[in-house]
Order: sequence, then structure tokens, then C-alpha cells
Amino acid sequence: MTPVDERVSNVDNAQSHHGSCPLLEFMIVCLGAHVWRHPSRWPSRNMRITNRRSSLLQLARVANYPYPALSTAQIAGGNVTYAIQGPDAGPVILYFHGWGDDYRVALPLEYPLIDAGYQLLVVHRPGYAGTALQGIVDGETFDRRSAEGSACTAAALITYLYGDNWRISVIGTSGGAPAALAFASLYPDQTKALILQAGVAHAWTDAKFVPELFRATYLTAFKRFGWAGDQVSQIIFGLLVKMRESTLSDLDRIRALVGSRLEEVKRDAAFRPAVSTILRDSPENRSGELNDAHRIFFSQSPYCHWESIKAPTLIIHDRQDTFVPFAHAEKAKKKVPHANLCEFRVGGHILWLGRDARSMHQARVGFLRASH
Repeated sequence: MTPVDERVSNVDNAQSHHGSCPLLEFMIVCLGAHVWRHPSRWPSRNMRITNRRSSLLQLARVANYPYPALSTAQIAGGNVTYAIQGPDAGPVILYFHGWGDDYRVALPLEYPLIDAGYQLLVVHRPGYAGTALQGIVDGETFDRRSAEGSACTAAALITYLYGDNWRISVIGTSGGAPAALAFASLYPDQTKALILQAGVAHAWTDAKFVPELFRATYLTAFKRFGWAGDQVSQIIFGLLVKMRESTLSDLDRIRALVGSRLEEVKRDAAFRPAVSTILRDSPENRSGELNDAHRIFFSQSPYCHWESIKAPTLIIHDRQDTFVPFAHAEKAKKKVPHANLCEFRVGGHILWLGRDARSMHQARVGFLRASH
């Protein structure tokens, strides 16, 4: 049993109370840190799906996942790492992973898409798994750190892999949604379909967009330092990192992701391996996590030109997601021209677990097939 498995197993025996968070300690630690088409076939608008089905994920498959090789390409003067898995003839889905994640998190949770016949291309965003934050071509620096930079880098990789004539479906999960939005905006004619799942759609300019666990500290920091100061993003980054460290109890760490769905999610057959996968600590991703704090969550410009997005768009969110609040889904629904918002009762931010996880997946597959 890994250390994370042990911590997850302790949740089963935890007292059902909300653990306290020593916010003053967080402030001190973080301030001193240096890193820190066929519409009729789509799910109906604002639909809430509540059919009870069996678990989406299988415990053994998540726990013993057969990872593909990690590949590296030189794109625009810098390394880009990626992983591809799925049938060779399957339609390709460009997958933008979330904060703190990489292909070792995305693929075990998304294998049902592979089972459905899709090939997943997980492109690591800047600072993750060896992808460079910037490239240098002919002495000119190409900055990848913004959502737009991530999108341009992914497009260049797709051209490198598949040639100039491509069209592709895109999924953005959690902190990867800004890059997905930017991609669909920059490459509207080449984006077949866009799925935002538990996705960040707006910078943290307002407390309603901030994870519930960090909101009080965010407001304290905002009052003291003002919007988008380095100190603010360092504080938030420190809080995010603490989710993977011992300052928070096991119960607090998981509750931050699943919210009020904890008891439901614990009944899911794949609960332990899925949570272990999500909470794995990957020090090599720290620069990407820091970049997300500075350039994504505290971005001083919109992630995309909303009006440029042409692709049919499916927004998937659990109203009880307290890590990426439902306000993000509402923002995306309001701004994306051809968007359907589907609310599912899943595991809060962990949308592969919970009562509606299988229905959520079936809605995604139906949407993708209609869009192809």
C-alpha cells in the first residue's frame, strides 16, 4: 500500500466533521514561498441527469493502469511532452489536464473514452512533466505560460504529429479548461467539439470563482495586497500545495474535492484508487503548478475571445463542486455561443465517481459522436 493509499483508507474511519485549517500558518508559509452536429442529439440545455447506474470506473483498472510511454517533441524551440493512448484508427481527442496533474492522472480516469473508441492525446501544459515554460527560436522567446500560449503549443504539436490538415475534438478538465477555451477560440475551424468538465472559465477576480476551502484566505490576502499581486498567487498556490501535504487532514483534503458528496462517493467501487491517483504528489510538476497560479488562475486578461468559438460545446459540472465552483460553468454557458450546460450529481470535482458518473460519460460520448 502506497502512502497515499494509506491516507485514503483512513478516510473510511474519519470522524464526520469539518477539520480546521490554520489560516494564519498558511499565510506565513505562503508569503515566504518563492514558488508559489446535430443539436437534437445533444443533452438538453441545463439538464440535470439523475439516473442511478453502476460505477463508471473499475477498481482494478485504475489501480493497475498500463501507462503508455511518455514522448517528447521539440516544438517552437522547447520541449513538449505528451502521451497518446487508444486505438490507432480512433478519432483523436486533445486533452488538457488539470492543475497538478499529468498523463498519470488523466489516463486512468479517462480510460472509458478509450474504451469507447477514442484516442486520447494528453499534451502537458507548460511546466508539467518536462514541458518547457517557453521556447527560443532564432533568438526570439516564445512564451507558453498563458492559456493562449498553451493552446498554440498544442496546435503546433498536432501539426507535428498529424500534418497540416487536421480537425480535432478538445476536452479541458479543471485548470486545463482555460487552454481548451483558448484553443477553440484560436482554431475555430479546426475544433470539432469542445468539452469543459469541472472547468475553470474565469480568473479569480471575484471570491465566487475561488475554491471554497481557500475563500476566506483569498479575501484576507486580497484586502491586504490587492488584485493579482504576486503575494496573492503565492498564498493561493501554497494552499493548493497544502492539499497534498500533511497540514490538511485526509478528510479535509478529499472533502475539498468532493464537498457534500463524500458519503456517496465513498460507496463508489473505484473510490480509493481514483482518489489515490488524483492526490499523487509529483514534485516535477511544481513549476507548472506555480505557473497556473500566476498566469492562469490570476490571469489579468480573458482566457479567450468567446465570440470566436464556433464548436458545439458541452459543459459538465456538479453544482456541489466546491473546488471549481459552479459559477465557472454558469460563466461559460453565458459566454460560449453554442454551449449546453449539463449538471450531473457526481463526486463534486471528481466527476468520474458518484451516482451520475456513468450518465456523465454516456452524455460525453453521445455529444462527441454527434459532433463528428
